[in-house]
Amino acid sequence: MLIKVCSRLNIAIGNKIDSALLSGEIVDSFHTSEEIVNYIYTTIANVLKPGLLLAADCKSVVTRVKEYIENHYSEDITVKGLSQKYAINADYLSTVYRQEMGQTIIKHLTSVRIEKACSLLKETDLSILDVASNVGYKDHQYFHRVFKKITGKTPAEYRSEFKR
Repeated sequence: MLIKVCSRLNIAIGNKIDSALLSGEIVDSFHTSEEIVNYIYTTIANVLKPGLLLAADCKSVVTRVKEYIENHYSEDITVKGLSQKYAINADYLSTVYRQEMGQTIIKHLTSVRIEKACSLLKETDLSILDVASNVGYKDHQYFHRVFKKITGKTPAEYRSEFKR
């Protein structure tokens, strides 16, 4: 329907529509019907009125991305995946996110994950491997490196401070 409307209005679609939308594959990446509606709405708005995602709308997208990260930190999250989910160019999303939040998407994701890991290490007896997995790290050695870089301690050292 969107392609038909664009054809009638002589609007060049170019690469404004993700091929995953056209094939229907994109639906598998959503968890709720609201996410699907938001994606379709944003895609239509981008195609029909390219300047729509400016100022207030950018803040709205950044807020939704931030909330998504905070609620889905344990999942495999990428900038590309977020850009597809919210129908916005990945480079543009990264730029706007950094301007609004003062940090990159990946830094924010990492800080949320490490914060959750700290809570799990303090409040549970889960193994460090399970903690890493629960906060979205499949590679426990990478989790150790990131954890130590941010906290200055290994996960085991961090836990020992609270289990005395």
